[in-house]
Amino acid sequence: MSEASRGTPNDILLLEARLSQQLTETYPEASSGEFFLVSSIDTLLRRRQLSYQQIEEGITEGSNDGGIDAVFTFLNGTLVEDDSVRAPARSMIELEVRARI
Repeated sequence: MSEASRGTPNDILLLEARLSQQLTETYPEASSGEFFLVSSIDTLLRRRQLSYQQIEEGITEGSNDGGIDAVFTFLNGTLVEDDSVRAPARSMIELEVRARI
């Protein structure tokens, strides 16, 4: 019997159930594709503890985006959310750009 004909492994079924429950509880208005993108970004940037609103604001998906789904810029570990963020003068700064392609 081939691997594909054995059915879906339990871990995939559990993951699908968990994602479906999360979609219903946290982001019910999203399509499954939209939620997958948000959930992927949330997982990748979990240590940053971004809100769903912050995640949505970083999504660039659409035409003419060069294949980039989302971009997030962090200055000294803090999410840059607008152009008013300034680095302290004469200090060491750490600039980190995260993109999901």
